[in-house]
Amino acid sequence: MAIDKFTFISPGIFLSEVDESQNPIAPEVMGPVIIGRTRKGPAMRPVKVRSYSEFIDIFGDVHAGGVVDGDAWRSGAFTGPTYAGYAAKAWLAAGTAPATIVRLLGEDNTAAASTTSGWSTTKTTPSAVSLDNGGAVGLFVINSGAIDSHHTGTLAAIWYIDEGSQMVLSGTVRGTAGGADHLDTGSNGILIKSSAQNQFEASLYHADGEDEMAKAYDFGTFNFDVNSPNYIRRVFNTTPSLTNSDVTDTTSLSFGENRYWLGETFERAAADNTSGADQWGMILPLMSGTAAGWHDRKGAWQNAQTSWYFSQDFGLNTAYDAYSTVTKLFKFHALDYGAWANGNLKIAIEDIRAATTPTSKWGSFSVSVYPASTYDKVAKSEALEKFTQCSLDPESPDYVAYKVGDKYLTWSDANKIHTENGEYANKSKYIRIEMNPAVKDGGVNESCLPFGVYGPVRSVGFSYASGSNTLRPKSLTPLGEESDVQATLVDAIVTTGVAENDTFTITLPAAAGGDATAHAIIFVADATAVAALSNANNWGIDIANADDAPKAATAIVNAINGATHAHIGYGGNAVESVLAAGTLGLTAAIGSTTSKVTLTMDARGAHGNIASVLSVGTGFEVASDLLKTSAFTGGASAGYGACFASGGVGFAKSSATSKDAIIVANPHSAVLSVHAFSGSWIFPGPAMRSSSNDAGDGLGKKAYFGVQTTRLSTTSRADSGYGDYTIGLPIDSTVTRFDTISGAPTNTEYSWAFSLDQISSSAVPYYHQSGSRKDGGSLTAQNSSYKSVLEHIRQFWAPMYGGTDGLDITEPEPFRNSQWTGASTATNNAMFNTIQRSIYTVEDPEAVECNILVVPGITKVALTDQVIETCQERADALGIIDLEGDYTPYTENTSDYASRLGSVSTTVTNIQTRDLNNSYGCAYYPWVQIKDTKSDRLLYVPPSVVALGTFGSSEAVAELWFAPAGFNRGGLSGPGAGSAGLPVVGVVERLTSSKRDDLYENNINPIAKFPAEGIVIFGQKTLQQTSSALDRINVRRLMIYVKKEISRIAATILFDQNDSVTWGRFLSKVEPFLSDIRSRYGLTDFKVVLDETTTTPDLIDRNILYAKVFLKPARSIEYIAIDFVIARTGASFAD
Repeated sequence: MAIDKFTFISPGIFLSEVDESQNPIAPEVMGPVIIGRTRKGPAMRPVKVRSYSEFIDIFGDVHAGGVVDGDAWRSGAFTGPTYAGYAAKAWLAAGTAPATIVRLLGEDNTAAASTTSGWSTTKTTPSAVSLDNGGAVGLFVINSGAIDSHHTGTLAAIWYIDEGSQMVLSGTVRGTAGGADHLDTGSNGILIKSSAQNQFEASLYHADGEDEMAKAYDFGTFNFDVNSPNYIRRVFNTTPSLTNSDVTDTTSLSFGENRYWLGETFERAAADNTSGADQWGMILPLMSGTAAGWHDRKGAWQNAQTSWYFSQDFGLNTAYDAYSTVTKLFKFHALDYGAWANGNLKIAIEDIRAATTPTSKWGSFSVSVYPASTYDKVAKSEALEKFTQCSLDPESPDYVAYKVGDKYLTWSDANKIHTENGEYANKSKYIRIEMNPAVKDGGVNESCLPFGVYGPVRSVGFSYASGSNTLRPKSLTPLGEESDVQATLVDAIVTTGVAENDTFTITLPAAAGGDATAHAIIFVADATAVAALSNANNWGIDIANADDAPKAATAIVNAINGATHAHIGYGGNAVESVLAAGTLGLTAAIGSTTSKVTLTMDARGAHGNIASVLSVGTGFEVASDLLKTSAFTGGASAGYGACFASGGVGFAKSSATSKDAIIVANPHSAVLSVHAFSGSWIFPGPAMRSSSNDAGDGLGKKAYFGVQTTRLSTTSRADSGYGDYTIGLPIDSTVTRFDTISGAPTNTEYSWAFSLDQISSSAVPYYHQSGSRKDGGSLTAQNSSYKSVLEHIRQFWAPMYGGTDGLDITEPEPFRNSQWTGASTATNNAMFNTIQRSIYTVEDPEAVECNILVVPGITKVALTDQVIETCQERADALGIIDLEGDYTPYTENTSDYASRLGSVSTTVTNIQTRDLNNSYGCAYYPWVQIKDTKSDRLLYVPPSVVALGTFGSSEAVAELWFAPAGFNRGGLSGPGAGSAGLPVVGVVERLTSSKRDDLYENNINPIAKFPAEGIVIFGQKTLQQTSSALDRINVRRLMIYVKKEISRIAATILFDQNDSVTWGRFLSKVEPFLSDIRSRYGLTDFKVVLDETTTTPDLIDRNILYAKVFLKPARSIEYIAIDFVIARTGASFAD
């Protein structure tokens, strides 16, 4: 400290300590960039990890392949090994340098003509043609009840039907009003009675070559009890990749696994919405109109989000509305984690406190990130991260956006760069915050606190009201319209005893605006059919001859769309397959106005029944002719009809006139065959805590309200199926997947709204009761102050939902090479684009430092060329690539092991065809077998994985300029993990001496296996054909290191004076650096020239410093030649 910094007033001794011993901050040692699939973690951007424990924390442990916990759907679906994870483990085992990871998630190029990221079933919709049937179907369950007891049921499970199949319930069918239940052998779209609580029987039907449905497999009984041997997830296939015939030998499957998989199951929703042993279940397609059905999960990866957090209510409690009288404050987004965040993270708002000082009205709160499985009692000890004393005051250093961070990256395919958005650096590893602009601008009430949160966005439910001739659904399908459109009994038509040419006119409902094309029309008229469907509460259509149904339906559509005379046949009951020739039929013609359709009786002959509405013309949708034979067939005595998933159509007997009637409904409504029954069905969201005493643990003030992630409300055990509630809706422009800052969701709804304003009871236990503030029963209503509830409950949880990976879950390895052809590019294949883009993200050496680049397992020539070209353009990294012609893993095709073995000759021919001459790349052969130390499983990994590990271990025991090969530094099967950092136990192919020669002559480094020495990397060539020092890996790595370090030295004199003094400073750093390398056997000699001969006056005038560095790299020994001379007995060795 300078003497003038002291203050001398009275005599004394003044001491100060000056620390000039700090070590300068050295630049971090460079390591590799590893691109590939991992089990979790931030995606499509480089993230540096410094140890394998840190890798596990961020990206998850390695996966050896196969199904985790017997449930691929819930464990991540992908059954292929995570080669990138093994590469990271191999490198980090040496502990020499960090690794930079780029996790892959699927994304389409912005110039792509169509979306190829994500997944969908092969067949996507219910179809009148059985072979074309497919898509997602849901099991809806509801408690039984009489006509006057309205129950609420739920979607309980979803099957994804891949092609030409259908899941069908069997059992007792709901009967008519006053009639007995009816036993049917296999039905769909109608109510089937449970044999125990939520226990049903199911079969898989499949279309044969003649397009007729037949039972393919009987699954027997299933239920939703996780402890039962008949638990639904034990009965049905949960591995989507078994439906992919490109990679699965479907001939080996015996139980129909190749035709479907079970996706989401909602065990808690089923338990919460049903009770006792008497439920009804029905299977319905999950689709609606032009919107994406649940089968359609096409689309690029997306981040999970919370819904918006909102403030307390400052108005009169009697006017309270959680959707309109509160202020939206902020929401959280996951930081590029894709689907993983859905089921694994939840966010807590804790320690909510009102302002305590008179100078400020701003209160405080904490934001914490928790594992989704965390239970309230242990919450504080399990927080992944916590941000305390946050404020909504944008001028405060405690402003929540400043503490958490709000930055995010956007990618430009045109410029091939990331752009950073947001104002505040991200302090969180998991989330970023999005603020309401009104909060950022200081335009909200200063007393605002995060008091509540909206639940995830879900599909709108639907209802059926029995005892009238109107339907009351909102939407049967997950993406239907929210408006309560009613089907209407538009006309009563007598169809018995009529004469030819008699006409009847239907006037379409006013709700349609007189637009005939906005409605679907189906009708049935026959004396026998009337007898069969005699009850006033019957709805539906008999199907007798389904082959003619499309013709009849097309005729209706043609008539409504303007055809002059489109004939429409009518059907009899289920006993009569075809009506006799000459029977009267109906001809439909468009009226003089678009609001009328005229029907005329004629004698066109025999026609089949009308079974479905085809997707022809605006407003028409495919309806429910799914099984043709028995799914929607009503017997003469049964008197029940079909349940339509899209297009509200039906037949009814008018109780007022006793005449047959035509029912016309909006295409987004539904006709349900639930006779003498009233009920509603919901699409479930995650559960919400209702009492502080849930699970009977008496948490009281310590209870976290909001989302509840336990298996049941009565247990503290985590729900292993929680992620099924937070998957989110399909990506579709017509619906709201995430809520926005303004307005309500479009065509969807919030699953719930939690608010501290709705907490009631001033003593333990506390309850969350919707409507309690408006009714005056909540704490804040009773005390007329929001502060009153904070004396009792100050914390709640919110779920994250809607994240997607953009990958095809029917692929064991979504980045398999066999999916690509010579025509595959970034604009026509999302997986190709994903890898190409990930390489672009590390293209700029000023943005990402590395000295090695590897994409393990990728052999596509265009992509591996990009790897080594990128390294060459950077000029500071070596690319390790895998080659076509080597071993093909099981994730690529259905061939047996012997057929997937590699070939040296094929690999050599392929490399020769490429004519590579690049010292910034290298390659190895063949694949090796390793032992996964966590599962003790054996698996094959590409040679790039163990090559990378050998680079790291060689650098650890010697120097990076020593050859990472041979028995000293390239032995893979030595004690422990050997040089690879992984336990290598075998090779796919044992290479003979001649095969090793063929490989090495073509710059492919052999991985050899010797009887005594074991498995060893037996070469260290780069892919440079030109003979020079740079055709060896050790020299190339030396040069990468030297250039990078001298570049750093040069940066210290940039913008200094271009004179001899500066030159001397440069030389004083470079020469000792090179001398040190020489002393460590990297160089045999060197010389640095920087004087007037290199930096001439002309260059000085142009602001250029020019130096020359001459190097003689040390060469490795690769060939040893020894002569053994046998001498005569009397010869002298001196001679």
